[in-house]
Amino acid sequence: MHYKGTAYQNKDYVYFDVDDFHSFGRRASNYRTFFHEMSHAADYSYGQRKCNGNYTTIDYVDKNGNTLNDYLKADVENRIRTEVDEYIEKKNLNLTAEEKKKLEDDVTHLIMNTADYKNDPPKIDDAMTKKCYKSVVFSIKIDLAFNAGEASDVYGGYTGNTVSYWQHDADYWYTTTTDANGNEVPAYDENGDLVRTTKQPLECFAECMAGMITDCDSGMDGYNYYSEDVQNTFNDIASEMAGTN
Repeated sequence: MHYKGTAYQNKDYVYFDVDDFHSFGRRASNYRTFFHEMSHAADYSYGQRKCNGNYTTIDYVDKNGNTLNDYLKADVENRIRTEVDEYIEKKNLNLTAEEKKKLEDDVTHLIMNTADYKNDPPKIDDAMTKKCYKSVVFSIKIDLAFNAGEASDVYGGYTGNTVSYWQHDADYWYTTTTDANGNEVPAYDENGDLVRTTKQPLECFAECMAGMITDCDSGMDGYNYYSEDVQNTFNDIASEMAGTN
């Protein structure tokens, strides 16, 4: 009952430090943490019955054949590409269509394939790419801080916490492998893309659900910050779990 540590869910159980749920406790505000972890549990429990033993938010596929993870990843990538385009316009860079696309691709790849920005930020040699990268990261971080609520956490989950102000630790979001020296390192696929865990859609669902249940500002700001595709998929999953669609 008086569990000491970070609140979390594991299969059919949720763990809380109840001593932290009081008027001066860091988890007291709207009991958001309670409903966040209970949403993870509901996601797991429903998935055991309906989704081949997986979490609902991982296994769910919409009518277009897309998952919540697909829409979340696209949301983050589209935001980065939009910021690159705005930077090009603001700086009046005279780029060909091919050069513009290359800058978009390079900056997007750098941001979305960083495993841990705090401890291992990317090394960028090209001057224009470096300037654009810094501008895009700064712009998104500022916007997340003021407008995104808990969506900042998931944005961090796709960028090694490059563009996040409130977050889980970076290693929560990616898988690891062992290098030739026996060291545990981030895993990358054959295309050089970071291999992520499945935590991003799980956290999105729990953060949005807790925000709706408690009317917590940070949770609702997060929900409203996401793209329409993300919101619709969240709503469809929640409706299915509730038996209302």
